[in-house]
Amino acid sequence: MLNVAKALPLCVMLVVPGLAYGQNEDNSATIYQSGTDLESTITQDGAANSATLVTKGIGNSIEVEQSSSERTRKGNYFAARIHGQNNLVDVQQISEATSGYANIATINQRGASNTARLAQHNAAIASGYGGSNTASITQSGDDNRASIGQFGTDNFAELAQSGTDNRGDIIQNGAGLSAELSQTGIGLSYTITQTGCAVPTGCGTISVTQTGPN
Repeated sequence: MLNVAKALPLCVMLVVPGLAYGQNEDNSATIYQSGTDLESTITQDGAANSATLVTKGIGNSIEVEQSSSERTRKGNYFAARIHGQNNLVDVQQISEATSGYANIATINQRGASNTARLAQHNAAIASGYGGSNTASITQSGDDNRASIGQFGTDNFAELAQSGTDNRGDIIQNGAGLSAELSQTGIGLSYTITQTGCAVPTGCGTISVTQTGPN
C-alpha cells in the first residue's frame, strides 16, 4: 500500500509504509511502521524540516532526504528509533543555514545486522559560514554497521556501539570539529577522519573509548 501526503505548514503525516513528501515553509513528518520488508521514504524541501521515525521488524528500509532553505532560524531535524533485524536507515541533510543549527539527527538502533548511514552538509561548504551539524548514532546488538559524514562548520558527531563485531566510522570535513566514539564488545574497530580544518592547532577534539577484546 502506498500513501502520498503533501505537507501543509506544521502538519503531521502518518504513512505506513510509503512515501511522505513535503515542500513548504515548515514541514513535519512522522512515520510508524511494524512488519517485514517495508520500505519508507521521507523527502522534505522547505525552510525548516522535522521528521520522526519509529520502526520495528525485519528487513525494513528507510530513506530520508531533508533540504532546508532557512538561513538564520533553524534547518533540519530527524530522530529515529529502530528495533529488529536487518533494518537500514539512510539519512541525508542539506541546510543553507548560516547561523543557529543547520542539521540535527539522532538514530537509535537495537537488534542485529542493522545499518545506519548519516550525511550532513551545511552552508559553510559554499559560503564559509554555516550553522552547526549534530549527529548521534547508538547501536546495540550484533553485526551492526554505522557511518557518519559531516561537511561544513561546527560539526559534532557521536557514535556508540555495543555488541559483537563492532565497527565505527566518522568522517568530518570543515572547521570546529568534534567527534566521540565508544565501543563495547568483541571485534572492536574505529575510523575517525578530520580534514579541511582552518585552525593552526589542528582539526578538533577526538574521544575514543573501547571496552572488550579485539
